[in-house]
Amino acid sequence: MKILVRVSSGRMLVELQEPPVGPGHRYVFGNDLVLERLDNRTPGNGLPQSEQQRRAGTHSGFLTILRVGAQNDIYFEPGIYLFQYEGTYKFDAVPAVPSGPGSAQRPGGGTRSARA
Repeated sequence: MKILVRVSSGRMLVELQEPPVGPGHRYVFGNDLVLERLDNRTPGNGLPQSEQQRRAGTHSGFLTILRVGAQNDIYFEPGIYLFQYEGTYKFDAVPAVPSGPGSAQRPGGGTRSARA
């Protein structure tokens, strides 16, 4: 089964600062999800067209800054932020999803440039 969801609304519960502060700083986020595809079904082709009828659940978690590239950093250029992502997806009982309600956790990470 393939499920594609889209963030319909969301917010940082702690606003991001520009530039982000240093290592150890944690941001909290929460997003609402809308079902966009279930296997070969899409809105109007097996799924309801109304976004309200395709509400799928939530995506919430933490973003933690781990490292900030400094002038003398041998691995990261100045202005590059290494972060850890920790999110939980909570899926509501959507009639089109046969598996019903449930949740999944997704760890991750990446880099972000303060210049972008």
